[in-house]
Amino acid sequence: MKEKCIKCGGLATWIYMPSDSNRSYCDVCVPRGCSCNLECDEDGNFIFDKSGELVQYLDDQGRELPCCEYDFFEEGIDE
Repeated sequence: MKEKCIKCGGLATWIYMPSDSNRSYCDVCVPRGCSCNLECDEDGNFIFDKSGELVQYLDDQGRELPCCEYDFFEEGIDE
């Protein structure tokens, strides 16, 4: 049996590892955007785009990534 998303009840594919409860999300409901996904230069300084916004790593659909403390399971998370 697979875990369900705590927000919508869909198939949970993301799990927040530091927590024991309320931690499973589908790809739509997972919280996105985190400072761990900001791009940095060789010296560790954040990179800004031409409009002055911080540059973030994005997924293949152009969405912000979840925090690096989330693990992804394409086939869903076993209960």
